[in-house]
Formats: sequence, structure tokens, C-alpha cells
Amino acid sequence: MARHSFKPVNVIIDTDPGVDDLLAILLAINSPELEVDALTIVGGNCSLADATRNALRVLEIANRPDIPVYKGAARPLTGRYVYARYFHGPRGLTGRLPEPRITAADDLNAIDAIASRIESARAPVTLIALGPLTNVARLITRRPDAVGGISPLIVMGGAVDVPGNVTPYAEFNTYSDPEAAEVVFRSGMDVKLIGLDVCNPVFLQREQAGQMTGVRGRVVRGWFDFHPEFETMSLCDPLAVVAAMRPELFTYEQGPIGVVTQGQERGRTFRGTDGPFISFATGVDAKRAYEAIRSIVLT
Repeated sequence: MARHSFKPVNVIIDTDPGVDDLLAILLAINSPELEVDALTIVGGNCSLADATRNALRVLEIANRPDIPVYKGAARPLTGRYVYARYFHGPRGLTGRLPEPRITAADDLNAIDAIASRIESARAPVTLIALGPLTNVARLITRRPDAVGGISPLIVMGGAVDVPGNVTPYAEFNTYSDPEAAEVVFRSGMDVKLIGLDVCNPVFLQREQAGQMTGVRGRVVRGWFDFHPEFETMSLCDPLAVVAAMRPELFTYEQGPIGVVTQGQERGRTFRGTDGPFISFATGVDAKRAYEAIRSIVLT
């Protein structure tokens, strides 16, 4: 019987490596459905310098120093990032990672790197945004010629019909740069929003973390040690990668999504009444999504 072959989806991951970013990157690199073309780095969970170092160390774990890393935004469109050191650890990751063979990011900045790789691609590129949307917003405003080559843009962010995780209203990534999220959601891009609405049901239990081996296990167990008050870890960023790997596991609604940029509800995402439609996930097969993550990075 002839074997059916398929071409992996070409992806660029825009990320601010904390713990779940680490798992997401390893998931994407080891998924037969995806080919990781580059990592672009943004501040968010930690400083841009720490996030870049963490990304290089994750690639060392994966034995993929060939994947280029490009530095992007150190600050949001306005103000400063509110780092999540309280959540991910002082420098973004809990646990010691091996020193990478490549110790610095490539010289090209993230915006030009994304544009260049899109221009040279033979098919649309999937961009997976796991952190604040600052790099993506700057790509839209500075290199609009390249935006048409992205399809889809998968965004881990927002909380449309559920409470936030950094305030009662806002999810961390949109809270970190709501102005950038507004630019992206109003851009007309093919956006698929993976928010807390579907992230919350997909999680790792403390007991399961104890069964993990290697560097991944040390990092995840280190996170649980850092948070004795938690018995579960939400797998938000890996779930955004699953949306690229297994889109059939998700259900979406389409419509405008608004973002609050000022005041007490800063960072809140809500169903808007005007503007371009985007797809926002309202359901996920949590069991199969977890299994996709477990089989590749949690065992």
C-alpha cells in the first residue's frame, strides 16, 4: 500500500519564553505536522534579554541550533512590560538549562526577519504568537507588504467569555500590550485567537509533572516547587501550537473583537460591534489536545 506523504506547515514562533513557551517550542519542533523556520523574541514574561537567552537554551535542549533566533521589541507600543517573574521565575524559567552553543541572537531584527522569511516562502507562513503582540503590530505598521503572506496568525491571548488571569478582566498577553492587540485585531489578518476560554480546560497536574524526565521535567517541577499553592499548570502556549498541528480539535466563532486600552479594565477582550472579523476559539477537544501535547513533550 502506498504511503501518503504531506508537507509540514512552515511556522514562525513569536515568543517570550517562560515555562509554557518552552513546552510549546519543543512541541512545535518535534511535531511532524510543523516545520519551525525561526523564533522571534518579544519581552513579556521576562525581559527581552532573558527571553532571548531562554529561547537559545530551549533550542539547545532540542538539539536544533540551526533554527535562527531574532530579537524584537523590548517594550510595548506604550509604556513598559509588567514582567511575570512572579509566575515564571526571576529570569523567566524555573530550573537550570544547559548553556547553548550559540549564545547570541542573529543580527537581523525580528520585524525584518519575519518579512524576509515570508517573502522567500513558497506558501503562506503560519505565525504563532505566544507573547504580547508588539512584534506583530510593528510588522503590520512597518512592513504591511509582508502581512499578506501570513495565514493564519495564531494568537495565544485574550479572555472573551471568561475572567482574566492577571486581572479579573484581562489575560496576561493582551494586558501587556493592549494597543498592539488592537492593531492586530483590526488589521484584517487571518487571526485565530486561542484565549483562556479554551486554555483553562487543558492543564498538567503536579503528579504528572513528577513523572517527567530530563531538562523539561526539571523545569516543570521547578515551576510547581515555585508555586506550592498550585496543583495544575495551564498549557496555554502549547495549546496554541496544537491549533496549528490539529486545527480540527477546535471550534471557532467569527466576529470583531475589541480591546480595552485604558482604565481598570485595560487588556480586556470583548465581542465588538464593528471592525474586521477574526476567529476566536470557543471550544476544544481538551482530551485529544492534551494527548497531543503529552505524547510529544510530557513523556
